[in-house]
Amino acid sequence: MQPLITRLRSLRRERFDSSTGRRRRGGAALAAGIVLALFAGSGIAVAAVSSASAHTPAINADCTGVHVQAWDYNAGLVNTVSVTITGGNPDGSDRVENRTFGGSFDEWFYFADPSVSWSYSASIDAPDGTNGTEWDYSWSDTTKGCSTPDIGITASTCIHVGDPTTVNAVISPLDPSHAYTVRLVGSNGYDSGDAPVQTTSYSWNGLEAGYDYTATLTDTTSGLSDSDTVHAIGCPQPPDFTVTVTQCTVPGGNGAFGVTVSGLVAGRDYSLALVNKAGGAPTAVPFTATGPTYSYSFTTSPSGTYYVTVTDIADGTTKQSNDATYLPCPSTPELVLDPTECTSTDGVSNASLVSSADGLVPGRSYSVVISVGGATVYSEDLKPATSSTWSKTLFNLDPGVYTLTVTDTTDPAAAGFSATTSSTIKECPTQQEVSLQVQECSVPGGTGILTATVTNFTVGRNYTVALTQNGLPVPGQPVSENFDPTDATPPVYTYAGLAPGLTYRVIVQDVTPSTAKVAAAAAAPAGALPVAANDITLKDCPGNPDLFLTQPTCTVLTTSTITVGVSKLIVGETYTVSVTKTSDGTPVSGVPDQSLTATQATTSLQFTNLPVGSNYTVTVTNATKTLTAKGTIQLILCDLPTLAYTGASTMTPTLAGLGFLQFGLVLVGISFVRRRSGARGV
Repeated sequence: MQPLITRLRSLRRERFDSSTGRRRRGGAALAAGIVLALFAGSGIAVAAVSSASAHTPAINADCTGVHVQAWDYNAGLVNTVSVTITGGNPDGSDRVENRTFGGSFDEWFYFADPSVSWSYSASIDAPDGTNGTEWDYSWSDTTKGCSTPDIGITASTCIHVGDPTTVNAVISPLDPSHAYTVRLVGSNGYDSGDAPVQTTSYSWNGLEAGYDYTATLTDTTSGLSDSDTVHAIGCPQPPDFTVTVTQCTVPGGNGAFGVTVSGLVAGRDYSLALVNKAGGAPTAVPFTATGPTYSYSFTTSPSGTYYVTVTDIADGTTKQSNDATYLPCPSTPELVLDPTECTSTDGVSNASLVSSADGLVPGRSYSVVISVGGATVYSEDLKPATSSTWSKTLFNLDPGVYTLTVTDTTDPAAAGFSATTSSTIKECPTQQEVSLQVQECSVPGGTGILTATVTNFTVGRNYTVALTQNGLPVPGQPVSENFDPTDATPPVYTYAGLAPGLTYRVIVQDVTPSTAKVAAAAAAPAGALPVAANDITLKDCPGNPDLFLTQPTCTVLTTSTITVGVSKLIVGETYTVSVTKTSDGTPVSGVPDQSLTATQATTSLQFTNLPVGSNYTVTVTNATKTLTAKGTIQLILCDLPTLAYTGASTMTPTLAGLGFLQFGLVLVGISFVRRRSGARGV
């Protein structure tokens, strides 16, 4: 239970010393106090008046600290004051303060942070009196934290150049038992100084716009304070523009209309709008300036002329930029490289190249480059293009692959759209050659084979190969064959089934088109490009030989001789002549086959010791048995007539005489025998 002695507060508060964390002592305390005691519910007031031997203690506290006072103590003794503040040290431990005094004591023990609550205990120990404790006194309690003052400020907006601004403060309700001051300082050096305040509002007038101002409200009783800062928005200034147009760089794409506004006043509200001069609602972007410049990029449909406006929202003033043109997006140009091929065979190229581009966008810029093998042979900058088409013809160009590249360079900072095409100028022609080889007819009624080989041609050019006979296509053979060499391998063309005995011509024509737009069938005029031709005559097919068999009409001898004549022989060919019995085809005993190698078309040979009275077959055949001829012959035995002698009874015929009589005349019969052949009838 709290002692009945009422604790008296000092009549004057001591100022807080922020450098020491303690209050500075003020005026003198009461020399004596009147103590009123009220018994609970009794209504009796008890006053204790100090006497020369009386002891008067007082322990008091508020949100700032503990106040200990003592009067009329024995000055000849050592009296003690002890104060403990729970958690009052910086490390969180309890803060303990001990003091000694003589006849009186008056001291504040301030809390480290007056804005929070604190628990404390305090005691006064006087050694005199009964048992040395009669005049002891102690007290403990928990305080409430002081209320932190609150201040918020705003600044009026400058509407016209040169207008002053006013800073208005709104202050939270103040504790009437505390004292307060308010102060305003500006970033321009302005300082209002401390001014006492007990109201909930305060104003500073006639301030310069465009600066930051900070107001501080201080509770001088607790030492607590609050501050707020406001930027007094500057007066309007005339803005300026920088407009950059980022053009569309790809077909079907978009570009950007970039705007940078300068001369802005930080904190002022503006509206930036893009206006299409062709009509339509502006595209507006509101913003609050955070500095002297503001940038924004509008994305719009390509093509057209635009300008931007910036409006100060507060005073409604508007400024307009210059016009800027937004070009259409590039289209995909149609590129053509049309070479006229070389026709010269003197080593100096007469090839030319027509280059063209269609579909350019007038007003846009382009780079045109013609290159071969990575080396530039022609370049041109169109800044800007004045037409949708472009063309260029180059002459006396060497063979190679030429590339036309057209690049959109309208926006140098962006990778522009690019289109390319390529075409080849072929090597100049050389005089091609054609060689012929023949496989002659080897059998009667057969055919020949002709082989043509093309050499000394130029890789990459175009040729036709044709076989003719008497200036006309050969029946059964291709009218013409194309030859487009990709390497140096000589092509070989074979024509089989050719009729013997005729003269053939193989023609190799360079038909490389003079331009890429000319079909291969419509090549350069005849004679403009090299032509090679070669003729060859096929021999007739070999025939079967003819046989001529010679025999006597008859003979009285038992054996005879056949003379065989052979014609239509092939010089160099080897033949075999044989005689067999016609009746059964068997060889004649003692009559061997004869072999001959023809040195001329006609020859003859004889077979002897052939028995008389039989039919024989004579056969002539070559080594491959593809040529053959046959003939038959009959060897006849003559009849012997009877001789009569008269006047004699006995006569012996003389055979020798009869022989001479019979042999008087020999009639020679030449037998022409039909020829036979394995390939055809003879």
